[in-house]
Amino acid sequence: MKNPRRRLLQMIVPLLVVLLLAYTANQLVGGEKGIFTWRLLRDQVAMLEQQNAQLQAEVARLNKQVERLKKPVDADFMDEMVRKTLPLAKPGEEIILISPSG
Repeated sequence: MKNPRRRLLQMIVPLLVVLLLAYTANQLVGGEKGIFTWRLLRDQVAMLEQQNAQLQAEVARLNKQVERLKKPVDADFMDEMVRKTLPLAKPGEEIILISPSG
């Protein structure tokens, strides 16, 4: 007859191995550093890189405007800026205001 202690040990060891494998699989898939988290972070990085590129383009555009404003008056640029901000017209021109709502 087998030793009851040995038989219990023979049942517990495989059970512990199965539990350890299940825990490891759970962590690989849904854990803090798992596949789902990795995919979510990858998507967030792509979105933030796109936003970063858009903001860099906006910064470059604004820097160009700042540089143009620092130089002696560029008549075309000044005319463009005035027309965008103030409803002014040259003699013979008509101003048509369009509301932002359409």
